[in-house]
Amino acid sequence: MSEINEVLLYYRKKAGFAEQLSENFQQEVIKEWLNYLSKDQLMKKWKVLDFGSGLGCNLKTLKNFFTHIVATDINTTALEISKKKYGNNIFYVLLKKEKLPFKDKTFDLVLANEVLEHVPDQRKTIKEIERIIKDSGYLLLSCPNYFNLTGVVKKFKDFKKTRPMWGPWGGHEGGLEKFTTWYSMEKMLKNFQIILRRGADYHKAWFYNNPMVPVRLRKYILLWPGKLPFINKLGMNYFILSKKK
Repeated sequence: MSEINEVLLYYRKKAGFAEQLSENFQQEVIKEWLNYLSKDQLMKKWKVLDFGSGLGCNLKTLKNFFTHIVATDINTTALEISKKKYGNNIFYVLLKKEKLPFKDKTFDLVLANEVLEHVPDQRKTIKEIERIIKDSGYLLLSCPNYFNLTGVVKKFKDFKKTRPMWGPWGGHEGGLEKFTTWYSMEKMLKNFQIILRRGADYHKAWFYNNPMVPVRLRKYILLWPGKLPFINKLGMNYFILSKKK
């Protein structure tokens, strides 16, 4: 069985739902950047795609800004759960192939939150996302950033397992968790202009989720350092808001 088929099988049938949850700080960044984009008075009418929607953790946030939302995933059960929770006013699409079932230049904004690290062919996926975004449309992307101490641990763990599957959250055993960094993400966005960058979660990046780190400090090091130049490239998560050229 090919790697692509193995990954699809895992996320369609085997992936636990805990792996599809979004941490609160991720939604904080998404909200902040959507507020930044809301200076466009026509934003409410934008057509938006939540790519790899999972259990719909992003949908609650997106519904505060948009009325036309499409949620996609390869897991039928996750989409069904999401539909029951967030209602029928969102259009749900089951993905069966790598090629996205949408016409060219369909969406004003695509959100890909913690998805690309699980995709076998990232460049092909970015090309597909680029195809369906309108000219001057936006891509809000986030991925794990292994440009830190936890990245060293991941290299060692993946070497022992002979394939990239280890993640600091303890999920994706048997699935796919590619070694992504801020650089690898930005390198794929050749046809996008990067507008904003943000790092996040310095707890997992440098303290390996150490429970000895005080809770107050843990909360502080989730988001604030990620606003600083260069420091933003050292967190566990990396967010990019970009505009199609």
